Amino acid sequence: MGSRLKGAAIVFVVLLLGLAGGWAARRVVAEPAAVAQNDFTTTTTRTGSVERSLALNVAAKWPSLASVGNRATGVVTAVPLLEKDRASAGTVLYRVELRPTVLATGRVPAFRSLSAGAVGPDVSQLQLLLRTLGHLSSDATGRFDSQTYSAVVAWQRDLGIPETGVVEPGDVIFVPRSLPARIEVDRSVVKVGADLTGGEPVVRMLAERPAFTMPVTKDQARTIPTGTEVVITSPQGHRWRAKVTALKGDESQGEETRLGLEAATAGQPICRNQCAEIPAQGTTLMDSRIWLVPKQQGVIVPVAALATRSGESSLIGADGKGLPVTVAAVANGVALIDGVAAGVRVRVPSDAAAS
Repeated sequence: MGSRLKGAAIVFVVLLLGLAGGWAARRVVAEPAAVAQNDFTTTTTRTGSVERSLALNVAAKWPSLASVGNRATGVVTAVPLLEKDRASAGTVLYRVELRPTVLATGRVPAFRSLSAGAVGPDVSQLQLLLRTLGHLSSDATGRFDSQTYSAVVAWQRDLGIPETGVVEPGDVIFVPRSLPARIEVDRSVVKVGADLTGGEPVVRMLAERPAFTMPVTKDQARTIPTGTEVVITSPQGHRWRAKVTALKGDESQGEETRLGLEAATAGQPICRNQCAEIPAQGTTLMDSRIWLVPKQQGVIVPVAALATRSGESSLIGADGKGLPVTVAAVANGVALIDGVAAGVRVRVPSDAAAS
């Protein structure tokens, strides 16, 4: 009797274990299939826009073309500020022991005193200056005649210096370019109290337009192709449009990585007719926004909704059917597409349960 009860109990336990195991097995087999059928959500294609931009600094600097030396000797007593860093013929650049040094056009540097009877191209340059200032009406003959003498005296009277009729080497700095032009006086050398000995390169001629570059990291440079649009905010709040031209700087040589910039309109300076906003001295930093993906509008979907097979893109509708599309742009996880209208429900992610 006891043996039969014991055997029945064992059979009962085995049956219970078998039922439990069968239920567990059904759970293991059935639940993944249920999860797979719901392992996606849906979204609706809609009208919108895509764009991607970075906020970066832009550096602007006036390149120096050449330097011209000083011939005056003595203590600097004044360095007037050039109006907007532009100088005309006759502009006083600085004063040495109260005597002014003025700017003029000419390829022959001042090297001697000019007085009555002198002949040469440097005399012609002086005569052109005197004509520009309205002191000489005759042509520039290259001969220091009586009319030139009278013009020099009148000029000296205007400058407030002794009317000797003699022009000393330190009185004029000739630069080989037309004036007015952008001129920079090296204020690290020519400053009040400095003692000039003659021969110092003190005046720099600047290019007709400033150079614009964008300092970037090496990784940023890889993501910014040539032709990328840049919008620069000028020192006075104007918007200047530019585009990326080329990578500059060799990191292996310890140089900073920079992107070159040029005006969006060919042949024009980036700063248009507002280049005076860029000081002639030093480097000016400005805010800018660089458009990696220009703003475009149309039908958009999350990038996760896109399926790509054999180079072809598609969406998977809510019913599991493929919908071929063309991707026009991608930015910040959103794709701009052609081929599907707004208002269509599609699966996200696209490859979750396509039929």
